Amino acid sequence: MSADALGFDARLHMYAELNADDGSGFNAVAKRVTDGRDVGRFLVEFWRSIAEVEHEYSRSLLKVVHSPEASFAKSTLLGLFAKDPLLEIGTLQAAWARTKTELEAIARQHSALAKCIEAQVTSPLNAFVDDGSVVQQRLNEGRQMVNELKVLQNRVAQDKARWDKATREADMAHTKYSKAQMTNTPYDKMQKLQASLGGLQADATAAEHRFLQSNDELRQLTYAVCTTRLPPLLNELQKSEQAPVGVARTSPTPFAAVLPTVCPVFNTASSATLRSRDALDPPAATV
Repeated sequence: MSADALGFDARLHMYAELNADDGSGFNAVAKRVTDGRDVGRFLVEFWRSIAEVEHEYSRSLLKVVHSPEASFAKSTLLGLFAKDPLLEIGTLQAAWARTKTELEAIARQHSALAKCIEAQVTSPLNAFVDDGSVVQQRLNEGRQMVNELKVLQNRVAQDKARWDKATREADMAHTKYSKAQMTNTPYDKMQKLQASLGGLQADATAAEHRFLQSNDELRQLTYAVCTTRLPPLLNELQKSEQAPVGVARTSPTPFAAVLPTVCPVFNTASSATLRSRDALDPPAATV
């Protein structure tokens, strides 16, 4: 098991640190998962830019190939040859047409590469990023559990403080009452001290009961969160934390798979261009 996986498991059993900001609590878990989604967004933008570059190159190349300046029939070359009917223009025109055909093929291949990136790389990455709403929901569920613990922990601390205060007041009243018993204090005053002592002792007993009750609730909630509610959530978030690495690893695969199809197009274009060049007949094109 990886260190990161052990980190999840360790946090599972240390509920007191779940809401810490020092890298050991649930906030750290949420940050790691959120950072993973940011990696996905970066990859989406990166591959989208690559696809746009391929599209733009394809469009620009086709624009040049189909421009009037690239048309043999409209070029100054044909005008020069037309001045002398004896000049051979067939082989030159065929070579020029072949060159344009191969350039068109290269442009189409760049367009195909761009579409492949969009369909097989960018789209799956987008799906991964869009799935972040589900992950966010799980993070919110985890934060809610942590908040429940934190609220109850605060209540226990407050109940403990009230119990301590009530106990001190009852102890002080008991000391005062004991001293009064040893100093021949008037009966009516003793009655008041006794009544005050009884009330303070009752308050201390009630405060102790509230503390024990809230502390027991905290123990039960902690047990439920750490053994039943939180483990499946943390396991799911662990997968979400690891998912960006898997996505980053698989995203270039379709791109790499289509690259070998690009090379044959360039090889074919090179061979065809060279053949059309060799088909040129310079002697026939001279007077």
